[in-house]
Amino acid sequence: MLKALTIAGTLIAAAAPAAAQSIDPLVAAIAATARQHFGHARAIVDPSIDRETVRRGAKTAQIQACGGQWDRLSFLPFMAQLRASGRYSEQQLAYIAVVHGMAQQRVYTHLTARAEPCPAAARAALAR
Repeated sequence: MLKALTIAGTLIAAAAPAAAQSIDPLVAAIAATARQHFGHARAIVDPSIDRETVRRGAKTAQIQACGGQWDRLSFLPFMAQLRASGRYSEQQLAYIAVVHGMAQQRVYTHLTARAEPCPAAARAALAR
């Protein structure tokens, strides 16, 4: 699992650096939409979990754009780690999965619109 997380971290670092600077507005927008979906006006999880989940969704999108097994390398280990912590209810885990999926889709759409959705550095990290 550590190897998968390291690969995912390297992949997202190879993505657009400007995306990291604008992550908080993205987190806020995604979290608000997800809360609406669940019928909640207030936070369902701590905002730090929203941020971590959106970042993981972005990593997952990069793996997906490079043709990697994004579910096995990123999404499933992330969800397993959260579930194993015992800190989150089933509803919170479902919310986290929705936030992850929304972030993944937004970033994946952005990456695939580029001329090179999987830069050489990302491809090399995924190969390792």
